[in-house]
Amino acid sequence: MEKPDKKPEGTSSLKVTVASSGRSLDACVGQRLDECPYLLTVDCDSLEFEAIQNPLLSPNRQAAIKLLKQLLADNEAGTILVGGQESSSCERLDKYKIRVVPGMNGSVREAVEKFQQLEKAPAS
Repeated sequence: MEKPDKKPEGTSSLKVTVASSGRSLDACVGQRLDECPYLLTVDCDSLEFEAIQNPLLSPNRQAAIKLLKQLLADNEAGTILVGGQESSSCERLDKYKIRVVPGMNGSVREAVEKFQQLEKAPAS
């Protein structure tokens, strides 16, 4: 029996990556992308997620940004949610068409919910 909320084949859910202090949806959103220990890629519909160690903590910043770009592409997540205003890492991500959304707070789960509300809000 098929689940009623299952997406038709060929469609995908919106996914975002969240800078995080921990490996769960209840962890706090990281304030700075280049300082938080984890990144969680979250499916906005199901809240299924994958946690990875933040590659930007590597001393080789240029290689780390390229690795992050590839991880986001592999996970089909072109948006990163962070708590505070961002650093030069975010400016570098912009050239790869990776959107960084600052100003998220609370838990990873709350940030994803807030992001969904912002995305659904009519443009003014």
